[in-house]
Order: sequence, then C-alpha cells, then structure tokens
Amino acid sequence: MPQNPVDPTEMQAPAKSISVVANYAIGRGVPVGAIEEELGISYLDLLGEVSNLPIKCINGIWRVIDQHSQSTEPGVIEMAKQMPLTFFTKLVGGIDYAQTVREAFQFFARNSDVLAEGLHFQLDESMNHACLSLGHPSDSVLAGHANQATIGLLWRMLCSWAEQVVIPQSLHFMHGWSGPVASYNDFFKTDIMFDQPKEHSTLTFDREILDIPLKTANSFYFAVAVAEANERAQYIANPAQDLSFQRVRDAIADNAAEGVFSVNAAAVRANMSERTAQRYAARHGASLQDLVQSERAKIARERLTCNPEARLSELALDMGYSDERAFRRAFRQWTGLSPRQFKALAKGG
Repeated sequence: MPQNPVDPTEMQAPAKSISVVANYAIGRGVPVGAIEEELGISYLDLLGEVSNLPIKCINGIWRVIDQHSQSTEPGVIEMAKQMPLTFFTKLVGGIDYAQTVREAFQFFARNSDVLAEGLHFQLDESMNHACLSLGHPSDSVLAGHANQATIGLLWRMLCSWAEQVVIPQSLHFMHGWSGPVASYNDFFKTDIMFDQPKEHSTLTFDREILDIPLKTANSFYFAVAVAEANERAQYIANPAQDLSFQRVRDAIADNAAEGVFSVNAAAVRANMSERTAQRYAARHGASLQDLVQSERAKIARERLTCNPEARLSELALDMGYSDERAFRRAFRQWTGLSPRQFKALAKGG
C-alpha cells in the first residue's frame, strides 16, 4: 500500500539551522522575545536544549523579520550576504577538506539530509556546464526564503573556493522575488529568472570551476569526514543504531569544549574503557585519536575564523599545546595552511 505523502508543514529541521535564521533576525533588530513567542520556546533552548523543530518555524521567523524590517533590500539577499561561510561546515563537517570544488559539492549532496529532512541538493555536469539544483518539499510553505538565501550562500562559498567572482551562466528560482529584483541581480552579478516551473531552483556556471583545488584540502581529514558523514547517515536512517559510538563522539566534543583533548579522557567521559572506545571508532573507519584531532582541528579553525586577530600563543595553550610552534605545525597538518595564511583567508572571506 502506498504511503501517505508527508505534510511539508510537519517536516523537521535541525535546531542549528533554525538558530541561524534566528540569529540573523536578531542582527536585524528583531527582539529576542518576538522570536521566542513565534517559536514557543526560549532562545537558550533553541541554542542548546532542542535538537529538531518543525521546519515551518523558519517561515515564522521570516514573518517576524518582515514585521520589523526597515531595509529596502530583500531579506534573503541580506541574509545570503551576512551568513558566515562556516555555516555549512558546522553542519556538514569536513566539506572544506575536499580536494576540489567538485568533490566538495558532491560531498554536500551526499549529506544534504543533515541540513534538513528531505532536502534535495544535486550537482549535474554536461560538456561545458555545471548545475546545482536545490529544493525542499516545504519550499512552498517557506515562500522561497530559505531556498533563495541558501542558493546565495552556496554561490558565495563557490566564489570563496574559486578565489574569484564566479558569474553564473544562469540562475532560475522556483519562487517569486521578495523585494527589489535589482538587488538580486546586483548580488549575483547576473540576470535572474523567477517562478521557474520546476520543483528545484538551479544555479548554472562554467564546468571548469569544478576542477579548482581547495586551499584547505586535506585527504586524511577528508577521509575522516567521510567516515563521520556515513555514520551520521546511518544514524538518520536508524537512530537506534550504534548509540555507543555517538556517546564517544559526544564525549570528545564535550571535552574539547572544556579544552581537554585526551584519548583516555574521552573514554572516561563516555563511561567505557579506552579499548572499547577505540573499537567503536574503528567501526567507522577512524581511530579514537583521529576523532579527537578532528574535533581539535575544527575548534581551532572556528576560533580563527570568528576571531582572525586571536593571539596564536593563547590559542595554542587553549588547544592543549605546550608552545606556539607545535600548534603551528599541527595546524598546517590539519589544513595545509599556516595559521597566518588561514587568518588572511578568514579576513577576506
């Protein structure tokens, strides 16, 4: 018997994704209380205590933004400009360790469910063109806001990876505009078609862009990221599966937040022996040390991205290194860049 179609308004999205829209709203002057009233939960719960919320909450926040907005620029364009490029790397960790733009987008496509249940993201190539398509069953509910803002951020990420402005050959949105069309054209540097009679929005650009190598490519850590992504996919498909491995991951993340990067401490926090923790890590193609170092690298990159002016000597101590030289050496192993080069990219991003 065929299953009943899922009601888009009842689909779920990670609270992290919704918190990005909420933070953007606050940045535009929306009172925190107005967001809490719309969501029915406290702002602190949104940031830490809640894992998923109905995806229609995003539309609710956009409605509040429209009520408080004083800007003449479309909100989706403002958000696409202001969202940090680290947004996707926090949700789909490891994407920037890929070797090329192509590999990064393929990795994103394989793990799009991490961003939102039912999200469609696809990369198609022809002889001369590459096309990104993006859509979600709830797009009609969200009036195109999330779709257009996400396309905008993906385009910014593409330009960052390519280290040049990539002029789209075509851009078709499946929804109408939400403000002056000129603002869309100025942002994307091209004319845009709206109300495409398809279920996905599409961004088409020169296929050669896909072969551009990423500055932060690292085959070892990308392999770790792929293993972690496979584990997440299995968990999404069957949440009851391998909860012990998730305990290990949570323990590593909790320790890292406190500046502790010890394999033994991770096992102790997960309430298991180090040998048992190593066995769970090995099932997912990594060692316990790999997972600890991956978390360490992620925090170091996030710290430098958020604060490029940070003193490396202080950051080295926070990351558990005895001196700055050891931290510099480790950071280059993680990213292929020196901390100074990475900070320069963060400032320019």
